[in-house]
Amino acid sequence: MPSGATRIGTLLFSTCWRCRLFLLVSYRFAKSLLGETFALVATLLVMAHPITLISVRSGGFDFLATCFALLVIKSLLDLCHDQSPSKLAILWMNSCLFAEIRYEGVLFLPLVLAALLLFKMMSWDQLRPYAFVYALTPAYLLPRVWQAVVRGNIPEQEPGATTFSLQNFFANAQEYLKPIIAPFESPPAHSAILIACGLVGGGLGLRWLARRVGARDSAAPRVRFALFVVAWLFLQVLISFSYVWGRAQYPSAARLFVPIDTFFSFVGAWVLVRGLDRWRPFVSVLLAGSVFIAGVPVASQHRLLNRLTLTRESNTTWKFFERLGEKRILIVTEHPNLFTIMDYGAMSFDAARRDPYLLTAFARHLFYDVYVIQKLELSTNTLLPGYDIWPDRKLDPVLEFQNDANVLVRISRLAH
Repeated sequence: MPSGATRIGTLLFSTCWRCRLFLLVSYRFAKSLLGETFALVATLLVMAHPITLISVRSGGFDFLATCFALLVIKSLLDLCHDQSPSKLAILWMNSCLFAEIRYEGVLFLPLVLAALLLFKMMSWDQLRPYAFVYALTPAYLLPRVWQAVVRGNIPEQEPGATTFSLQNFFANAQEYLKPIIAPFESPPAHSAILIACGLVGGGLGLRWLARRVGARDSAAPRVRFALFVVAWLFLQVLISFSYVWGRAQYPSAARLFVPIDTFFSFVGAWVLVRGLDRWRPFVSVLLAGSVFIAGVPVASQHRLLNRLTLTRESNTTWKFFERLGEKRILIVTEHPNLFTIMDYGAMSFDAARRDPYLLTAFARHLFYDVYVIQKLELSTNTLLPGYDIWPDRKLDPVLEFQNDANVLVRISRLAH
């Protein structure tokens, strides 16, 4: 059994190499695009989002996935300028590695293949020198297949939840833009300055791309690369925003948006360098350093993760149900899995609303009692959105406790 010092040393080593790899890839990628000044500014800005700094330490897979996404995009940029067999093999290997890191990574493989075929950057003459690399592709992806097999019948989401939907997309997109819409609220997970610069730069970039495509200049390497980046970002945004847990400002889900934050950092760097091109290069670097420093306190003091009140809430509710001394109950809660692992029957609000036989089963004494865990806004004593259920049935409050600055948790018992 390794000692505590050994475990801490291993963690620090892992954090350091992930951070160095990410910064190195960001620097090399930015330098190959627009030169040294842009590379320095971009390297500072990619770490300026508070959630990125936090993810280096506590969300390794998300941070590593972003790093390999950059490697794939950098490899395609190299291939656009030099369509050699070795560059193509490197692109494919990076794509396969990226597909192994996160669940959605495999969805980007068809996008890479489509880009290679559409831009005619893949031919038999290019594949032949490294044919053994491509022949081993099924072996590269075997862990994904094996993972799907050993997972068995464990559901991806709780019953009744819509994993991906258009409604999720618009709600999550609004939440991601919250630092711009409401800049003076609690410390955001994502930099408002970089999101704003990214939106402006993205609009300018799309206008430039539309003009080049309209002039039938799509065969140029940079235009091809820009089209691929737009398609990549579109797929990333579609997956992240339409996901039911794609909550950009939610402490445990904000890390899912590190790839989008990284894109806005690069675009923001371009806006900053282009807007200050009449000044000396150190001015752009100095401003980028200021943006980076502004995000450090939010990350270092865990102002974002301090809002993770689920541990305190679950501890209090578990103790309450333990005092009841009865397992044959049903709990309606936002997090049913936290209670099923404790041998209680539990279901989500959405699943309870959709179940037409739940109240009938209760009337027939399939379970002794039904308890509902709801959250209210403390200042107004009104239910938060999504916690309302059975307006025509009486709920008797049995326990209330404050769990956040303006959040009251209420446990109620369904009247017989």
